[in-house]
Amino acid sequence: MNYLEKYLSFLNKPPWKWDIFRPIGLDAIQVDTSEISKETIMALVKVDYEKYEDRIPPHTLETLRNYIEHGVPTGGFLHSVLTDSLFGAYGKADPGNRETLGDIVMFIYNEAPGGCWGSSDHVKAWRRKKGRQGRDA
Repeated sequence: MNYLEKYLSFLNKPPWKWDIFRPIGLDAIQVDTSEISKETIMALVKVDYEKYEDRIPPHTLETLRNYIEHGVPTGGFLHSVLTDSLFGAYGKADPGNRETLGDIVMFIYNEAPGGCWGSSDHVKAWRRKKGRQGRDA
């Protein structure tokens, strides 16, 4: 569970105002949790692709961007990573992805919305909703 998901876990408690965006460098934004959904908050948080440009192969990062933003299906390697299949991911990885598998996992864990990875059901639902762009449409 990344830090944003920990903050969002408070959504299950009575509403109050709290500052969720200060840890990621934005000015204080007070969020009244009774008036905003978890999906809306997730859509507002920027995925930092640039931070990983020199650590993940460009074609892999672009595939992840298309998947996260628009729900575009990935290939077998990234599908295995997104569904937590370590053996599948390692076996399907090309040499560049195999070498950077740790950084790919770190990117997904730290940057990707929690609802888009972790199981086959999460991945199917994310694709069906057409990623972040389609979540609140």
